[in-house]
Amino acid sequence: MLLFATIGILGFAILLVSLLFGHDQDHDFSGTDHDALSDGDGGPSIFSMKMLAIAMVGFGVTGFGVIAGTDWTMLVASLFGMGGAAVMGLIGFTIIKSVWRQQASSTITRADIIGAMGRLIDAIPAGGVGQIACSVRGREDTYMARTKDGHTIPLGSTVRIVDKVGQHVIVEEA
Repeated sequence: MLLFATIGILGFAILLVSLLFGHDQDHDFSGTDHDALSDGDGGPSIFSMKMLAIAMVGFGVTGFGVIAGTDWTMLVASLFGMGGAAVMGLIGFTIIKSVWRQQASSTITRADIIGAMGRLIDAIPAGGVGQIACSVRGREDTYMARTKDGHTIPLGSTVRIVDKVGQHVIVEEA
């Protein structure tokens, strides 16, 4: 019974320290900022410290409840504890993931830019560079632009961004 209580209390202490002192940058066990088994979008990982602590609480509380409330063996209590850890982990992951999705970013990525429509505010001369103005993610921005094949596009033309290379966008007439 003491073992389950200790595991549950230790997991709760980790969560409490995380809440009080911040613990926003979870790391997996490799010591880098890669989280295994996340959904690839930079979201929370099932192997993060928060998830481990939540699973410890679930294991400890469930195992303690089974041992204290029944005459079942430690093995049975441990199996129930693993079930409790899985349920608490799923609940915790769902909550953490929903909070994570609420985050916003003003960073404009290459994927955001490609396909955007713009207007030339400086003509693109043959083999040269011009400038376009376009709205990306609700923000009006300007970019240095050139064409893929180096042909001229006159001032005021509507263009579509087809690629981004360094600080320049590659455009084509729309």
